[in-house]
This record gives sequence, structure tokens and C-alpha cells, in this order.
Amino acid sequence: MQVKTWHVEIFIYEDDDTTTARAVLHSSAPGHPEGIGRTRRSPDDASVPEIGDEVATARALHHLADTLLGVASEDIEAIEHRSVHLTHDDPPLGRSARPASSGRHG
Repeated sequence: MQVKTWHVEIFIYEDDDTTTARAVLHSSAPGHPEGIGRTRRSPDDASVPEIGDEVATARALHHLADTLLGVASEDIEAIEHRSVHLTHDDPPLGRSARPASSGRHG
């Protein structure tokens, strides 16, 4: 079995009521895909910087995930010579798309 380690580095920038996060993937593959996430605090909300950090980071990671799915789709298209669009709701590899059994027989 081969084990690979990828690292995601998160950079968080705060400017007044706006927080921006940048998630950068470091792996052995060429390039460093990244995702950006932003949030802005409503003037009516209490100032809790950790919440802005969490929301912006979650959005950056989501954007990074979308970017990786796009890269994987392009790689598959180059190999199979057909259009491919991977989404978050695709079944995990090696698993059937059928719903789980109810446990009843027959």
C-alpha cells in the first residue's frame, strides 16, 4: 500500500468587517490548487473574529474541493476522450449507486 500526504495551508486575512481565507493544497503533483472564501460581518452582529475565520475557511475549502473535482474531471476527459463532470454527490469510488438495503429479504 502506498501512503501519500497532502497538506492544505490556510491563510486568513481580516480587513474591517471582511474576512478572506485562501486554502492552498501542497502535494507531489505540479501546481498548487487553491480556493478562496470570503465573509462579511453584518453591522448588527457582534464582533466574533473566530466566526468569520471559520466561515471564510469553510468557503475556501469548499472552493478548493470544487477546483480539485474540476482538475480530476479534466484528467479523466484527457484519458477517456469524453466529457466528464464530477460533483460532490457522486457515490464514493467502489460503492454502488444503489440505495442501502432495508434489511428485508425478498
